[in-house]
Amino acid sequence: MSRKNNERRDTVKDIILGLDPSGSGPREPRGGYAKHTPTSRNSERRIQPIIVEGTDTSAINRLQDRLHSLQRQQNELLSAETQARRKLEKDYEDLKRKVRSNDLTREIDGLKRQLGNLESKVNSLSQDVSMTKLVTDRLTKSDSQRSDELNRYSENHNRVSSQLNELSEQLNRLKKSLDEEIEERNAATRSYADNMKSIRDDILQDLNNKTSGIVNRSVKDRDLEELRTETMLLNEKLQRRLNDVEKRLNANETKVKENVRHERRNSVESGMKQQLKAQQEDFEKLESKTKNDLKECLKELHQLKIVVEEEKQASDERVKALEKNLAGLKKRLKSENDKINSVLTADINSRKLHENGMLAKMDFMEEQLKAHFNSVTKSMENNSKKAHPEQTFDYDSVNYLFAKICVILVWRMIRREMESIAADKNKLSIEGLLKLEEKMRKINQDTNRFNNVLRKKINKLSENENGVRMKQELDKLIELQREFEESQRYLADKIEHQIPQNLNELSAKTNHIKQQLNERIDRVEEDNANTLKELHEVKTASRNNSAGNTATEKPISKGACENTIDFKLQPLEEDFEKYKIAVKKLAESLTTVKNVLEKRIENELRKPANSKPFGSSGSSGQVRLSESSGQVGLSAPSGQVGPQPRPTATNNKVQVLNPIT
Repeated sequence: MSRKNNERRDTVKDIILGLDPSGSGPREPRGGYAKHTPTSRNSERRIQPIIVEGTDTSAINRLQDRLHSLQRQQNELLSAETQARRKLEKDYEDLKRKVRSNDLTREIDGLKRQLGNLESKVNSLSQDVSMTKLVTDRLTKSDSQRSDELNRYSENHNRVSSQLNELSEQLNRLKKSLDEEIEERNAATRSYADNMKSIRDDILQDLNNKTSGIVNRSVKDRDLEELRTETMLLNEKLQRRLNDVEKRLNANETKVKENVRHERRNSVESGMKQQLKAQQEDFEKLESKTKNDLKECLKELHQLKIVVEEEKQASDERVKALEKNLAGLKKRLKSENDKINSVLTADINSRKLHENGMLAKMDFMEEQLKAHFNSVTKSMENNSKKAHPEQTFDYDSVNYLFAKICVILVWRMIRREMESIAADKNKLSIEGLLKLEEKMRKINQDTNRFNNVLRKKINKLSENENGVRMKQELDKLIELQREFEESQRYLADKIEHQIPQNLNELSAKTNHIKQQLNERIDRVEEDNANTLKELHEVKTASRNNSAGNTATEKPISKGACENTIDFKLQPLEEDFEKYKIAVKKLAESLTTVKNVLEKRIENELRKPANSKPFGSSGSSGQVRLSESSGQVGLSAPSGQVGPQPRPTATNNKVQVLNPIT
């Protein structure tokens, strides 16, 4: 069977160069049967099946035997070639390792380290020199007579610096020589590497040339022997060259080491000896100088201690004198504080006595007025029970009570007292003023009620002597009420202008204002209720009168009368309803004012103790609190005198700028 191949397969070349298999593979079988021939264990590849026709088996067997023999020879050649290639690679790697881990490089690293140590020593010496410079500068400042010695020291320092410069020059020379040696070694290693590359290239070329002839099956044995001999010769050449290179490197290393050691030792020893001698001399001189300076400093310290002790004694005497003066001042301050406290307590006691006296007068006035009102009502009731057609009253008893009480005089005295209180800022406290104003307000309310009752009864009386006398008495009561209102106005101005000093006074003042507003609301409601009651009485009376009339009268007059009465009452009822709405709004605004004031009081209580007391800024004397649904203002400027406007209830807001009289 003939086999056509476009290219020949060179497996040895492919294995050496590490390439993929070249050439074309085996063709597919055409027919017949395949017979597998066993291969040896050393063979690395499987034998391709040989297709044999079933006619001639002897020729096939011979060809198979020849193929087996050729395959064995090829496998042996391949194994020998791979072993040789591995040996060459190992030798090349060993050479690389030797070049990398060379003793010269280690020595060079050691020299570099020693140079670094020398540089650190030189730096330490330069630091020592700088320290000596500082010491010399201090000594020159402390003593001007040592200038000659410092000049000598500067000369020594110049010598040391020159020696250091020489050492630095020597070190630079050593560095240059070492750099040159390193460059030479690098050049040698480069040349060695180039030689190794050329040898390797030659070997590879030889191997390629030799392997090209291996394909010829008849010349393979001879080529293998020649390859072996050549590889042996190449190995011998490599070993010789390696030995020569190692000898040269060792010789150069020993020479460089010896030269560097001798030069380094000699230069360093000579320089260090000279430096040590100079430094020892300088240090001895410095020690002697420092000892002398220390002795002088100790003497000065002893003198300073004596001076300090004397100053301490003088200061102790001064402190004792100051303590005595302070004790005397403390005693004086205590005595003055006691005097001030006594004056303050006396002032407080006098104020309390004055307040109690005023309150007692008010109690006396209230009792007298109640007795007067009771006597008047009793006399009117007794006179109304008489059966005489013309009612007569016991006016003598009324006049007697008026003369007995002397209320007007007492009220005039109270009015003068109120004027003096309004002029004097520290006459009464806010609490006393509020109590006094509350009692006066009660008395004023009682008199107002009594006057209204008396006015109603007088209106029912006929116009005769009794009616005239009763009207005169009513005029006297009205004058008395005016006196009440005027004195109350003075007191209200005083309360309004007096600034609260703390939260308690502020809360008392706000409660007083709320109470005034509530009383005013109650009074207005009571007046409205009374007017409505009177109107209803008039209406019922008119209806009764119309019912009791004779039948001759027209029935239309009754309806007309009712219509007129209803027409008159309708605007009053509308006004009353509007007033009710206004009163409700005023009550809501009062609740909002109360909430705002309570929040303000809580905020003031939360403030720290070192903050200013409320109302301490005497220029303004003004407090204003506002909220969305209501506003409250307590305004009392220090320079303002006179009555303030009354509160107004508009758009669900309340402004209280003055207590209500």
